[in-house]
Amino acid sequence: MSIYSGGKMRAKEAAPFALGAGEERRGEDIEIPASKFHTVRGRIVAAHDGHLVNGGSISLLYADDKSDAASASVEKGDEGFTLHLIREGNYILRVNYAADNDYEEISNPPNSTPPTWTEIRALHYYGRVEFPLHVDHDLSGVAVAVPENSTQPNPGTPK
Repeated sequence: MSIYSGGKMRAKEAAPFALGAGEERRGEDIEIPASKFHTVRGRIVAAHDGHLVNGGSISLLYADDKSDAASASVEKGDEGFTLHLIREGNYILRVNYAADNDYEEISNPPNSTPPTWTEIRALHYYGRVEFPLHVDHDLSGVAVAVPENSTQPNPGTPK
């Protein structure tokens, strides 16, 4: 989490000040309004039948300039996504690279660290989707329906 002068969370909202070489600035308190931060939880589902999609990338963008606010991914074993420390405001929630994936654990040679890696094989790709999201409290159960048929490659790599 980045915090800027003037108690601001974004660089473009910060109150600038100048410091010379070797100078200190006293009296700058950092205020973190914890009650203004929230958690956003959700799932990626296929629009055509509502089944849970087990792979994808989630981006939360500031609505005013589409700069990054937070990100998460859905990977092997995830039931959904969680975005932490989201300040109150208006956003755009974007899902990229959504896919029904097959995850296979592959053994590494004996005495290797880690002992296995995960091979990701996309079985079906979905399209990108964006929608507005207003955050003023903790959100859970956000269902993001992804459309059929995308030509996006899955960025999955062994882990």
